[in-house]
Amino acid sequence: MAEKMTKPEELIEAYEALRPQYEALTSSLDTLLRTLLGNASIEYFSVEPRTKEMDSFSGKVRREEKKGKYKKLADVTDLSGVRIIAYLQEECDRISQLIEDNFSIDEENSARKEDELDPDKFGYLSTHYVISLTDNRTSLPEFSRYSGMKAELQIRTLLQHTWAAIDWRFRYKGEREAPKPLRRRLFRISALLEAADNEFSGVKVEIDSLRQQYSEEIVRGELGIAINSESVRSYAEESSSWRVIVGAGRKAGIKVPSGDPGGMFKNFIGTANILGIDDLAKLDAMLRQHAGDSERFFSEIAPIISERRAGVPAYLYDTGIVRYFLFSIASAAHRKQISADFPWADGLEEALSSVPKPKKA
Repeated sequence: MAEKMTKPEELIEAYEALRPQYEALTSSLDTLLRTLLGNASIEYFSVEPRTKEMDSFSGKVRREEKKGKYKKLADVTDLSGVRIIAYLQEECDRISQLIEDNFSIDEENSARKEDELDPDKFGYLSTHYVISLTDNRTSLPEFSRYSGMKAELQIRTLLQHTWAAIDWRFRYKGEREAPKPLRRRLFRISALLEAADNEFSGVKVEIDSLRQQYSEEIVRGELGIAINSESVRSYAEESSSWRVIVGAGRKAGIKVPSGDPGGMFKNFIGTANILGIDDLAKLDAMLRQHAGDSERFFSEIAPIISERRAGVPAYLYDTGIVRYFLFSIASAAHRKQISADFPWADGLEEALSSVPKPKKA
């Protein structure tokens, strides 16, 4: 016996009643996904949750091509959705594996959309999963009410998201919809974005290889490596003097912020260069010479910083702590140049300058 067809008005009424629960599901998925990504140490650009609006749902179920498709509300699989935008395809692959390991996948309605495109078609789409929570998770009180509910998860690189946003703006969902004179240009743009994604992935592989090379050379004591953000990262992981200085800063109450130090390397490398430090050998020699004085320096500077910040703790990445210390052992002329080229936060130059240089400097 054929399943009874549900009228659009009945679907709309059912969704209106259950939409608050789908909103709650979306919120729970947002939190859960961020936690899973954090625990797996996967970097991502953004997580974008959304629950389908009533007018969007109404328009969808009323469309002629959808007639008879939805027998019940549960057949609509994108009422709750979360989009995860990653930087690189490798991260998308790791996220996909994370999803498959932690959710029940509706294989029939899930697809890697890019695999569906013919080579001569334009379109640069993302991976879509239709998921539900596993039985193990819905057995927990906080997730029990979501048993049987489905949601759509989209996984894209940042460049895939760029294409999708522009594609939506033009509203060309397929080749035939695009005016013929524009097709060649659209093919070219799509190919360029895909090539750029591949190139960025290649850069990531090269960076990882370079970091490994630096680490191996540092362990062997081969420190004639030019100062750059990657060589400093590798040196920081291997250097006992670096760890002593950072430990002294932490012991004095300096906190570490969340996130990647990123732009802080510019200030660190600039400070080092002003001091004549252009390779790791020179950096290592200076830190080894003065690391023993770091605890005295930070124990004296921390209360001054706290006073100038009205008791608010100082937050510094490790590179910032070592830069503070390099400033402390610099000459007056070098301090002036460092402060001019790489300004400190308000009041910190005076605080740093108030602590005398170690005698052996």
